[in-house]
Amino acid sequence: MKLSEIPKIIHTIPYYKKEQLGWYFFTRIRKILPIRLWFNKANIPLMKMDKERLKRYQQYAKLWAEVEENIHPILDKILKGAVMYAGETIPLECLLQKQNISISPLAMYGIHSFEFLWHLCLAYLQSPNNKYAEFAKLWIKNWIKSNPIGKTVGWDPYPTSYRIRYWCLAIYLWKWNDKEILDSLAIQTKWLSKSIEYHLKANHVIQNLAGIIISSATFFPELLPKFLNELEKEVKEQILEDGGHYERCPMYHLHVLIDLLMVMAVLNNPPEYLKGAVSKMTCFLQNMTLSDGEIPLFGDSTFGHFPQPKKILTVALKYNAPSISPELQNARTSFPLTGYYLIKPNHSKPMVELVIRAGAFGPDYQLAHAHCDQLSYELLIQGQRVIVDSGIHGYAKSPYREFQRSTRAHNTVYVTGEEQLEYWGTFRVARRGKSEVLYWEEYNGEPLFVGRFKYYTGTSHTRLLYMLRGQGMLCWDWIHTKNNRTVESLIHLHPNLIPEFTNSFLLINHDKINLCIHPIGQETIEILSGIRDPMQGWYSEQFGNAVPNSVLVLKKKVKDKNISMGYWISFNADKTNIPKGAIKQWVEDIGKKINI
Repeated sequence: MKLSEIPKIIHTIPYYKKEQLGWYFFTRIRKILPIRLWFNKANIPLMKMDKERLKRYQQYAKLWAEVEENIHPILDKILKGAVMYAGETIPLECLLQKQNISISPLAMYGIHSFEFLWHLCLAYLQSPNNKYAEFAKLWIKNWIKSNPIGKTVGWDPYPTSYRIRYWCLAIYLWKWNDKEILDSLAIQTKWLSKSIEYHLKANHVIQNLAGIIISSATFFPELLPKFLNELEKEVKEQILEDGGHYERCPMYHLHVLIDLLMVMAVLNNPPEYLKGAVSKMTCFLQNMTLSDGEIPLFGDSTFGHFPQPKKILTVALKYNAPSISPELQNARTSFPLTGYYLIKPNHSKPMVELVIRAGAFGPDYQLAHAHCDQLSYELLIQGQRVIVDSGIHGYAKSPYREFQRSTRAHNTVYVTGEEQLEYWGTFRVARRGKSEVLYWEEYNGEPLFVGRFKYYTGTSHTRLLYMLRGQGMLCWDWIHTKNNRTVESLIHLHPNLIPEFTNSFLLINHDKINLCIHPIGQETIEILSGIRDPMQGWYSEQFGNAVPNSVLVLKKKVKDKNISMGYWISFNADKTNIPKGAIKQWVEDIGKKINI
């Protein structure tokens, strides 16, 4: 621990729940005690295979085998002894080692999760071949021999939560009656049941419970009632009424939805709380899937780490989750509890789509996947990303981690020396500001959003986003802060887009994209890309991948504690005339409505 982190620790601890801190100390103490000696064959749960539930589980896997059409490139790599996870190539030999410092902790979790076994099962369901079963059994037995109880990273709750559920499927699919494998499955299930990550809470606990429930429902029924009750508590807390997951991170919404779908699949009669949660989460995902078929990249979100939304929706809709409700097909859709506001395409040309981030960062006691992205947005035109979030390159060991959590990595304003979150470490957050939505209505027949963010330092930022579909979009900011600060309004462009600065405005022409950005009220304008120090202009839409992208930085110095500035985006660069008179009237009128 660094001395500089002590004040941050002091500001972080009050946000944790008391029981969370208790579980944290328990987890630490447990690591140095020989608790693993209790987990032996004399203390494993009684095995009773439920073939009906296993058959349902296989049917669920078969659905995925139908959806995952192009699995062979992944399979070829696996059969050659390596897997891809979180942007890293990991040799299967890592399963035989206690630690491998050349790959990230996330990748180590990935290999020990046995996700490659899931792909082998899907490949077998697509085209039966005994070599998949033989390969799988070889590596399962290798893992058992090389990973004594509780002594390697493979026994951490996260990878165990996935490994046991994939082993259950493989045992049934390939009719294994191997005592060594069955005994290991029983010990791992019991170990996980005593290792739930209550100190972390959030998505980790749902993943732990899903693993235990799938294993106990199919092989160890004595454990099932207790953990179904535990899952009910977590689902009621974590799945919000508007259907979003309470960590407010689109990628982790996918993560949790897949876990709950798998639980639903193995149960003969899923409880109502589970069906209701999956239904709401499915509706949320239908709305949050943008016109390019992907999720927004807010928070710790990236493409490709989980199946595409359309694939998840295909499977979800087979489990009685309703199709999108008519009232959510409006051009202006919001999820205020989760903190997302969307303007969907209508019949105007070009087809424009906007998603705005404004609301809670997540549960106060767990902001591991939150970014400084309040009042930021992503803009798509004709189904192509134009103005983008910076995404996420990786977690521990990633050189981009600190930058991509920062305010400067998002399409909002940055006040010199201030962050929306006092983030530290890989996943920690100390002090944090608060966002509120002031206006989300039609204004002159067009959608208008106004939100305000109050920094923990006292600085205040109010943002107006006004969309005139078929014409353009106004972004206007009012900032109240200390004198002599510099305020930067940031616009991160997709890497395919190269702006051209001409006569005080910026032209962007690429394929179907034909834009003009008119800065208003700034003192200086910069275009940055691929800068290392201080870091700026890096885009990561997949784990392990960072490419330079152009960032427009519109700057203004604070002189009397209050400044305002903005920009107009014309959706047709051939029409370079900016409606200055109308913008002045809009800003004055809306400013009065919100008491600016």
